[in-house]
Amino acid sequence: MLEKKVRWAAKYPFDRDAINYFKSVALPIKDYVTEYKDVIEYAYNRALNSLRGRINLDWDNDYVEGISFYLAALIIAGTNNFYLYKRFSDIEAKRAYKILQRESIENILRLSNNLDLSISSEDEVINIFYIDFIRLTKGISSIHWRLYNFRLHKGYVNLHKKAFARLLTEVIKNKIYDIVSSIREIPEEIVFYSNKIMDNVTIPRKEPDEIIELKDRKKAALFPPCVKYLLENVKQGLSHPGRFTLVTFLHRIGYDVDEIVNVFKVTPDFNERMTRYQVEHITGMRGSRIEYNIPSCKKIRSYGYCIPDEICKKYNIRHPLKYIKIKRRLLSHEAEG
Repeated sequence: MLEKKVRWAAKYPFDRDAINYFKSVALPIKDYVTEYKDVIEYAYNRALNSLRGRINLDWDNDYVEGISFYLAALIIAGTNNFYLYKRFSDIEAKRAYKILQRESIENILRLSNNLDLSISSEDEVINIFYIDFIRLTKGISSIHWRLYNFRLHKGYVNLHKKAFARLLTEVIKNKIYDIVSSIREIPEEIVFYSNKIMDNVTIPRKEPDEIIELKDRKKAALFPPCVKYLLENVKQGLSHPGRFTLVTFLHRIGYDVDEIVNVFKVTPDFNERMTRYQVEHITGMRGSRIEYNIPSCKKIRSYGYCIPDEICKKYNIRHPLKYIKIKRRLLSHEAEG
C-alpha cells in the first residue's frame, strides 16, 4: 500500500494525495543541503532540465523523484522570475502528460478529482462539462481544440483518453504554476541554487518597441489622459473596465504585482488578497495564464474613460502606448530646444 502511495506521489507530486503524503515525510530543508545533498542536487538538475525543455521519465527512487519536485519548485520560486515559473510549469505538465498516456481511466479519474476537476467516464470515453472544456482550452492555440470539433451530449464534451490527458495537462500546468508562485519565503539554503539557475539559463527579452523603458515607467507626465483620470479616481472606486484598463497599462509598462496592488490600496473596501488575485489573473500569472493586453483607445472610449487632449487629437492616437512614445518624443524635443 505504501509503495503504491509513493509511486503515485512520484508521478503526480502536485496532486492532493501527493501533497498530503509529502507533508508527512518531508525533512527540514537544511537536511537536504547537508546530509542528503544528492537529493537537492537532483532537484537542482530537475529544475534546470525543465527550463531547458528536457523531460525525465525514468527514475530509480520514487521518494527522491517526488520530493525533488518540491525542492525544484522552491529553487524556481527563488529566481523571482515569472518567465521561469511558466517555463517550469509547462515542462513539468508535459512530463505528466507523457505519464498519463500509460494510465488507466480509473487513475485519470482519480487525478482529475484530486485536481478539483469534475468528470465522468463511460466505455473509455471521458465526459467534461462544456464550460470547463472552454475554460481549459483558452490556453491552447490549435484550432483543433475549438468546441465545434467535439461531440457534445447533454452539455458534456466527450473525449477519448489521449485528448482528455492533453486537456488535463492545462489543469496541471496551472496547478504547478500556483504552487511555485504562491511560495513567499525562500530558505537561505535554496537561494544559492536559485542563483545558479539564473546563471545557467537564458531568459528571452522583449523587443525594445514592445515595452516602455523602465527608467520612464513612473513618469506620470507621460501617461495618456485616460490613465491619469483612472489614477485620480481610484479613491472613489473604479468599474471593472476601469480597473482592467489600469492594471493592464501599469503591467505593460513594467510595474510588478506589488506596485499595482499598492495603487489600489486607497480604494473603498480594499481587499488585498482579492486585489492581488485579480491582478495576477489579468497579468497572466493565474487562471488561464492569458496575459491581457491594454485596451485600444476605441475600447477605452466605449468604457467612457476617453478624455482626449491635444496630443490625442493631433496625432490620432489609437493606443495608450502610442501616446507615451509621442509624448516622450515631444518632451525630448522641448528639452533640446
